[in-house]
Amino acid sequence: RIEQAKARDAKRAAAEEKRRARVQAEKEERLLQAQLKAEAEAAEAKRLAEEAERKRVADAEAAEILAFEQKARRDLKYAARKARQAGKR
Repeated sequence: RIEQAKARDAKRAAAEEKRRARVQAEKEERLLQAQLKAEAEAAEAKRLAEEAERKRVADAEAAEILAFEQKARRDLKYAARKARQAGKR
């Protein structure tokens, strides 16, 4: 009986140790997965920020070009009006 009890205790202790090892491995795996997810989210945020900056620069350039074209049209209209006025005199 004593040997059976010792065998049961040893078996129980081995099972408990195995469970602890499994729980620890699962904990480490969850930690690793969380770390990988955080890194992926950081990379995605960086990519989106870079994309937004490129779009902002492109929009600023487009606005600058549009302003230049509008000024050129105004200047041409002004020059045409001055030419007509000079022709009437």
